[in-house]
Amino acid sequence: MSEVGGLQMLVRASGDMLRFPLGYAHWPRTSSFRFRSYTWSRERSAVCDCAPQRTRIGVADGRCVSVPNVPGAPGPLPSLGLNPRNSGSCRQPALRLPEGGARECGQRPHECKDCGKSFRRLSDLITHRRIHSGERPYECKECRKFFSQWSNLTRHRRIHSGERPYECKECGKAFTQWSGLTIHRRIHSGERPYECKDCGKAFLRASNHRTHRRMHSGERPYECKECGKAFIQASNLRTHKKIHSGERPYECKDCGKAFHRQSHLTAHRRIHSGERPYECKECGKSFTQVSSFTTHRRIHSGERPYECKECGKSFTQWSGLTIHKRIHSGERPFECKECGKAFLRATILRTHIRIHSGERPYECKECGKSFTQQSNLATHRRIHSGERPYECKECGKAFLRASNLRTHSRIHSGERPYECKECGKTFNQLAHLTTHRRIHSGERLYK
Repeated sequence: MSEVGGLQMLVRASGDMLRFPLGYAHWPRTSSFRFRSYTWSRERSAVCDCAPQRTRIGVADGRCVSVPNVPGAPGPLPSLGLNPRNSGSCRQPALRLPEGGARECGQRPHECKDCGKSFRRLSDLITHRRIHSGERPYECKECRKFFSQWSNLTRHRRIHSGERPYECKECGKAFTQWSGLTIHRRIHSGERPYECKDCGKAFLRASNHRTHRRMHSGERPYECKECGKAFIQASNLRTHKKIHSGERPYECKDCGKAFHRQSHLTAHRRIHSGERPYECKECGKSFTQVSSFTTHRRIHSGERPYECKECGKSFTQWSGLTIHKRIHSGERPFECKECGKAFLRATILRTHIRIHSGERPYECKECGKSFTQQSNLATHRRIHSGERPYECKECGKAFLRASNLRTHSRIHSGERPYECKECGKTFNQLAHLTTHRRIHSGERLYK
């Protein structure tokens, strides 16, 4: 390599010291480049578009490498006519132009052939491709969980070690990641920097904002290859795949019940501990999950942000709208293998299966009576406690269940939403309509 035609840059993993064989042996430390040696030709140098006060000396891994002025640095480099400077990167990708040999910043030259998403670095594209291929090459030796990125495995290990190096000065809560602390601080400051232009809803995280926007656009980019079902988030697809594989890696040590998600196990454990950390300031009701708490608050605010385009009915949860749409489409995707009966919801199927298995996992500690559903046990407990939380505003009568209050309210309003198609008679309860239909069909349930 001639002195005039080239510049040798050596970056060592230990110390990150830059050495140049042009009489400038020691340059200041930098963390921008590691583990590689690069050679830059004179024709590659150019003014950096991202920072005019810097001069580009080359390109490494698709990134523009530039150097800023440093007071007190040695004299000029004879080969390039540059002053010795602190080496650094503008962290922008670089793309060679047809003429002149210079490179431009701000490009995303690496495109995914599966979904069209583009990236600044080839390494980012390689990592992204694992979403489509399902490859997760990094395994945790503690719990056998796999990850698509080494950095995710490193963070995951802190769950086992208990290490939480990033602590909030406001409340003392500690986090495994700096980003987690940064987002947490917004809870104290009230900052929600990511706002939806369609509905005005604001978010703490950019990722939550991106996911939310798909609700407006209808985009569901993550599709299950087994059944064709599509999802807004990659994490939802990964969880869904466990339905086909039967994998339930998170097991409760108290009762042996297993779950697809760690978050579901965490919430389930509160059934055993009795912990209900999320309390409503309006009515004092407490919840085991923050999602349930958020949904509950909409009862007081009246907010129902998810509306059916077919009939205009609105819901407090996206999942409620998704299930409701199946009424219009007739879809019942969850079928019982024992009797062939199909259901709108997976939870109803799981409860139904207990009819065949005889399983009643929820037991009352007061009287020993057991139930197929947690909600039935919760309602039953009110018999012992005397609690009747649902009160009619018209007459003051109180009920164990919200559904009983809704039915009772129809006495005052006169509403009779269930109509017989045979004779036009209407009823305030579905059960009454079901019984009435037997008059026309001649069916006698009890002989």
